[in-house]
Amino acid sequence: MEVIMDSRFVNEGQTNSIFTTMIQNDAITSAKIASNSVRLNELNTGSVDGRYVNREGDSMTGILNMNNNRITNVPNPVEAGDALSLSYADSRYSQIPPLCNEDNQALGWDGSNWVCNTIESSGGGDGVYSRDELLVNEVHTVGECLDLNGQINVDDGDLFCRFDLHNCPSEWTRFNNWGTYLPRNCNGCLPCSTSGNVWRNAPAPTCTYRSESGDGNCQRTYTCTANSRSQIGCY
Repeated sequence: MEVIMDSRFVNEGQTNSIFTTMIQNDAITSAKIASNSVRLNELNTGSVDGRYVNREGDSMTGILNMNNNRITNVPNPVEAGDALSLSYADSRYSQIPPLCNEDNQALGWDGSNWVCNTIESSGGGDGVYSRDELLVNEVHTVGECLDLNGQINVDDGDLFCRFDLHNCPSEWTRFNNWGTYLPRNCNGCLPCSTSGNVWRNAPAPTCTYRSESGDGNCQRTYTCTANSRSQIGCY
């Protein structure tokens, strides 16, 4: 015996237990739903046809063939096995490092994108090195230098990294006196200004200035040392 659904049974909270012995325990089918002939005990017992997917969440027990139909409104993935949208895939594809095909190029990160840096040298060397090649003292590699936006340099056969920084990055050590200094002004009764210098292996430029002593005489001399670097050599 089939019972036609009546909204009064649901809206008024009435029980359908009186129909239990009269209703066979069939499964809910789309045909019954369409004809409004779903049996009440099917709703109570959750006897839903296993051939259909529950819109509130379900698990597949086999392959789901979309038959060339799209799945839309997919959120960004969270777990490793989550599906992803085309927009999410495109955003991640732009972060894939390029291929550096030239012999004197190596991959580096410029702060926002992956780029192919040309490996140049100063002070000798052929300028072609692998990313795994070790710098002087064998602490860091060519690749690590380039990943920090550095540039490979050579001093008497020793590879080191030139950074456009005042100090070496964390866990890096300064190499000899390689650097580029900015001029410095030191004030006094007889001021002086240091020179700047181009990239080279030399101590910081200095000059001598005078400052007044306690009796007002311009006699005390001091050394003014350039202390601001725009580039530094590290390993």
